[in-house]
Amino acid sequence: MNRECDKELCPVCGEGHLAEHQDECEVEYRGRSERLPSVYSRCDVCGVEQTTAAQARRNKRETLAFRKHVDGLLTGQELRDLRERLAINQKQAAALFGGGPVAFSKYENDEVAQSEAMDRLLRLADAMPEVVLTWLRDYAGLPDEAGVHVSRTYTVEFPQSTVTGGADVWCDFLAEESAVEGVMLRSGNAANEDGSDGPVSVIG
Repeated sequence: MNRECDKELCPVCGEGHLAEHQDECEVEYRGRSERLPSVYSRCDVCGVEQTTAAQARRNKRETLAFRKHVDGLLTGQELRDLRERLAINQKQAAALFGGGPVAFSKYENDEVAQSEAMDRLLRLADAMPEVVLTWLRDYAGLPDEAGVHVSRTYTVEFPQSTVTGGADVWCDFLAEESAVEGVMLRSGNAANEDGSDGPVSVIG
């Protein structure tokens, strides 16, 4: 690959222009190796090779995406696809899942790797979107699609115990992988006069 970088002058000789090139470099991580694309610029007069700040960011993103894959985490593109399946934008995703106002922009551009707990929560939301997003809206104090915030209670049934409480009960256990397996979850609407429970979901 070889293309002009907007006729940018070479900062070394001041005469030539920089042309972008792309090669492949082998990256090793945790016993895995893969050849990843690597971009850089070369002066058409003095021949000096250099990497601009923008090119360095692109190379870093390629490397981080590879590391995410090796670690079993969702890559930036997979995160973007997941968020779009949930029909929420990046700002809404940050409000629901946490991480800060620009977290999902960084996750999806492979600038930052999400934690394992965040990754599990996202995968769970993808598998059970209606249930998990409702709980997360309760936990964050956000309104539902109709613009109404309803306080709900949940019964979380663990193999050895049962806990009843608000959305925080469920969210507090999400980070514990061992606690999630085999859990039965029942949601009830506090506004219902009969206090009836919603559908039951089993995880694990």
